[in-house]
Amino acid sequence: MCFYLTSDGFTDQLGGERYRVFGMKKFKQILIDNHTKPFEEQRELLLEAFKAHKADGDRQDDVTLIGCSLTRFKPTVILMAEITFHGTALENKSQWLDAYLKIITPDIEKNEGQINITTPDVINIFISNQADAAIDISVLMQKKLRKLQADNQGSLYGIKDIRIGIYTCTLAVRSFDELQTIDKEIIGSEVNLTHDLASLNKKLGTSTLICDTTFSKLRNIANYNHRFIGRVKNKKKREYLAVFEVFDTDLKSTVVKKKENLEEYDRGIFYYNSKNFKKAVSSFQLVLDSHPEDTVAAEYLGRSKYFQNHESPPDWEFIEVLNG
Repeated sequence: MCFYLTSDGFTDQLGGERYRVFGMKKFKQILIDNHTKPFEEQRELLLEAFKAHKADGDRQDDVTLIGCSLTRFKPTVILMAEITFHGTALENKSQWLDAYLKIITPDIEKNEGQINITTPDVINIFISNQADAAIDISVLMQKKLRKLQADNQGSLYGIKDIRIGIYTCTLAVRSFDELQTIDKEIIGSEVNLTHDLASLNKKLGTSTLICDTTFSKLRNIANYNHRFIGRVKNKKKREYLAVFEVFDTDLKSTVVKKKENLEEYDRGIFYYNSKNFKKAVSSFQLVLDSHPEDTVAAEYLGRSKYFQNHESPPDWEFIEVLNG
């Protein structure tokens, strides 16, 4: 939304073919037609219109015009995909990534995502206030990679895995084009936090992690298989974030096992957070007896066993401390 304050010098300027005042109607129409443009561009357009009307005539009065904009703070979802390759040559990485991007870009754009590649190992995607779209993009990215790997398409064999972090923040922009004008430290901080989430997948053996700011904005939570992972501490921002796993892209057998064990897993999380480590050990052991490949349950089992016999440190409740 834009506001303008003006003296009457602009609208009362005489000129034109009939030597009449510029007029409020014409002045307003210029503002209406151009209010979404940057103020520098608006200024040039108004000056051109004023000079064209005045032509060689004298300026009647002082001209003052002030414009200001109330920028809406726009919820923005940042998706970061961390890519692991079989090979290490940069040339091969770029080739494999380009081939993969050609396949997934239509799906990303269909879900109103904008791609920003920072390195051959990372894909950044910005999505405008659409948490569900971000999850859909992550599912499509991973499922399409698995299909390509299964079909053994040579140009893509080098991509081993994709691990995704999704974080929702609020940026003072009206469109993605304005992301370039925001303080790089602000954008960098949000992107770094998303990168930390993506990297946390490697430690936990998960594929997609989302924070509570994204989880709370999901319109159809029931559409996604998910479970609570724990809280992380953001050292730089001095805040705590809850982290959830979305496991729709796991192998079908893994999805089935995680769903079957979800009640016992949640019970273990409850006991752990209540410092009832003995019962937590029992619950996580039951989960692992049913599904030995559950790396998150294994992580909590190890922590619970340790805290049974040792004093818990100050940050005991956090699954990870992120640098942000």
